[in-house]
Order: sequence, then C-alpha cells, then structure tokens
Amino acid sequence: MSFDFKKKSLLLFFWSAFTLSAAAQLPCLSKKPWIGYFVGMEEKGFRFGLTAKGNGVLTSKNNKDLLIDFDVVESTSSGNLIKKKLKADSLVSEQAARLNPQEPITYRGKVTGDAEFEVTVIPENKGISMTGQILNPGSLKNPLFFEINIRISLRDNEPSERILKKESIEYTSLSQDQGEIPMRENPFTHIDQELIAVEIDSEIFKSTVFRFEASKGSSIRFVDREEPAWKGLVLAWRLPTQKVSGEVPKLTILAR
Repeated sequence: MSFDFKKKSLLLFFWSAFTLSAAAQLPCLSKKPWIGYFVGMEEKGFRFGLTAKGNGVLTSKNNKDLLIDFDVVESTSSGNLIKKKLKADSLVSEQAARLNPQEPITYRGKVTGDAEFEVTVIPENKGISMTGQILNPGSLKNPLFFEINIRISLRDNEPSERILKKESIEYTSLSQDQGEIPMRENPFTHIDQELIAVEIDSEIFKSTVFRFEASKGSSIRFVDREEPAWKGLVLAWRLPTQKVSGEVPKLTILAR
C-alpha cells in the first residue's frame, strides 16, 4: 500500500523549518517526507514516525494520524496527577536519525524539576513496541510515573453524538475475578478500566485496524479528557511499578 505524501510533506517541511530553529532537538532525517523526524518506519499497513521533538505519530493507510505522547506524571500528596512539561533543549540520543531501523532506538530527556526519562521504540513484526522509564527524579520529591498516551480522533468533520454511538471498538478487559473478557462496544462506558488489549476498527481509518497490547503485568485504559466525546479518546499505558520476571514492560502496536 502506498501513501499520498504530497500535501503532508509540504506542511511538514514548513513545520520542521520552524520547530528546528526553536531549540536543540533530536537528529533529523533529511529525506522527504521524513524531514523533522528522528525515526521513520514504513510498513504495509501503517507508518510510524518519532519526531525530533520526541513525539510519536502513527498513520493509517488513508493518512489519518494518531498522536503519541511520552509523559512524566507527578502524583501529588493531594492525589492530583500533573503532567510535567518537557524541556525542549534536553532531548539527546547516542543514535543517529534512522529510517526503518532494525534495532531499538532510544532517546533521553528532562522535564520541569529536572527529572530525567528515557524512551525506547522497538521494531516488531508488523508493528512496533514502546517503553520507557524514569532515570532520575531530579528535584521532585513526589512519586513519578512514565506514561504513553495515544490520542485517537474518531471523527474529523462531524461532531455528532449520534454518529459516535455507532462506533464499536473491540477490547479485552483484565478482571481479577473473571480473567480476560473480550468486549465490543462503545469505550466511553468503561473509562479507567484496566485493559490488556484494544483493537480499533473505525470508519475513520478505513482499511487499517490498529491493535494495542499491554505486556504482562501492565495494562492500558481509556482516559476521560473531560471534553466532548466526539473529539475522540485517549489510550494510556503506564510503566508498571512492579516488573514481571523475564518480561520487558512495553506497549505493542500492531496494524493490519
């Protein structure tokens, strides 16, 4: 399957010229349409890029994007969760910019409070995996968590609750009592429920079906953005505090 890059390439070129002049960032590919990207991966069913600003972009065959954020989250004594702001000039990698890498790619960065984190992207058969960790809490005293947040827009131009109710997403719930429970229904009725797999087969992505899988000992969940439901949803994966022996904690994304 080939992608139509023409419009996106032009916009990305101007976007890259602006952002690359703003601050020190990760190395960039110089080949179109990957200008402004640190990593580019092209597969039959999808495209994935890791920008020089440290964000991920997952693209379906019909050129619809899912935006991926790698976040350090602070848990305050009052129970609030605060996403720490990235220090844009802190991003660094010992690896060169790469197109279709065959080995894991890692970069590091810092957030406000000088907490240092690490992100690793791992090529997989028909997909990719992602993981990360907090390397140093810096001056922050509260507990910190590493999260991967995927922003999924269900509709482009028709913000209709009536249309949204027709969306059917397949996902697998992780229940302490009942084990794995396959479901296929509107996800907004299961906000913050622990899941081990989510498969998105939506009209907006046409013939691309995305599947998100949490490694053993971890989970993913739908997050309430406190915005109108038609704007979409967020899938969040958090690095588990207790690791499973022999398991690399990671979020795997597959496409078909």
